[in-house]
Amino acid sequence: MTLALKAVEQTDARFDSLKEDYLKENYLKLGPSGIAIHPKTDEIYIISSINKVLMVFNRQNELLTMVKMDKSVHRQPEGICFDIDGTLY
Repeated sequence: MTLALKAVEQTDARFDSLKEDYLKENYLKLGPSGIAIHPKTDEIYIISSINKVLMVFNRQNELLTMVKMDKSVHRQPEGICFDIDGTLY
């Protein structure tokens, strides 16, 4: 499965660097290995094992943030969920 999601403008240098790696023509393509909705913010969290990246989107499919995960710590990140308080697992 491949998703195409619009990216929102960000000014964070680390985010900009990741965005350059993964965005082409203002779209992000990935093979998600987990998805969850934050119980308090209603934001959509997607984890990708292929690129070792965690992304957060709003309900308008705009990319709010993206975090590259350390391969040595997260060899094959799959599955994601929140508890009722919003703690990410």
